[in-house]
Order: sequence, then C-alpha cells, then structure tokens
Amino acid sequence: FGIEPSEQMVRYAENVSKIKNITCSDYNKASYPDEHFDVIHCYHSFEHVLSLGDTLQAMNFHLKPGGVLSISVPGIDYIESEDDYKKVLGYGHIYCFSEKWFDLNLPRYGFEIFDIQKNRFDAKKIKNINLCLNGDHPGGIWVLARKVNH
Repeated sequence: FGIEPSEQMVRYAENVSKIKNITCSDYNKASYPDEHFDVIHCYHSFEHVLSLGDTLQAMNFHLKPGGVLSISVPGIDYIESEDDYKKVLGYGHIYCFSEKWFDLNLPRYGFEIFDIQKNRFDAKKIKNINLCLNGDHPGGIWVLARKVNH
C-alpha cells in the first residue's frame, strides 16, 4: 500500500516501478482503518510532510499494537560542508531532522525507539546521482520505533 499526493508520481510508481495499491491523496487518519498495518515505512518522504504531528498520530492509529514505524530521512547530524546543507535542505524538504528530534518527539506520539542508524553522506560522491530516479541522497537517519500499547 502507498499514498502519494502527486498524480504524476502515482503514474510513475504504477507505470515505471510497477507498484500496485498506490493512492493519490494526502495521508491522514481517515486513510485506513484503525490498527490496519504491522509496519509503516517512510523512505525519504517524512521531510516533505506539512503536519508532522497529525501524521504521527495517524501512523499510531493505523499500526497494530506493537507495530513498527520505520522512517528514513536526511539528517542534519552529519552535515560537514555547504554541499551537504544543499542536499539536506533542498529538493522540497520542509524539515531537517536529527537523532535528538526523534528522541524527543516519537514518545509524545506513542512510539518507543528501538534502533537508530545514522549514515554519513558525501556530497562529492553523490552530486551526479539523478535524484528523481534514485530517491534522496543515501545519507541520513533511519529510525525504527514500536507502537507502545497503553
């Protein structure tokens, strides 16, 4: 399953990537039934979301008890150069994330972090990558959290 707000990217996902079950809409609490998923995975999309709080609430609502939330985002923790800043702050990114942001915010929305992976990125090595075809840069933060049962 997937949700994508851009019709053009939905067509790309269906026609080029052959992804099925993708819907053109905004993600919110009404998108799926309560406790519908075992895992929700966001790969370099969370930094484009306007309302992070509403989105995290919806994710908690849609995950089954003990379900896993996986979020991969560009990370500000390893910025070392002007080129690095351009990769993290460019491409329509609304937010920059750090490990501390996740440590402070995920528990507020009913999640317990059980793993955080941080990867350095080298802007010199990735400046020739076609981001449209290959997604965002390979560096950043990958967070795994579990829905806490209350």
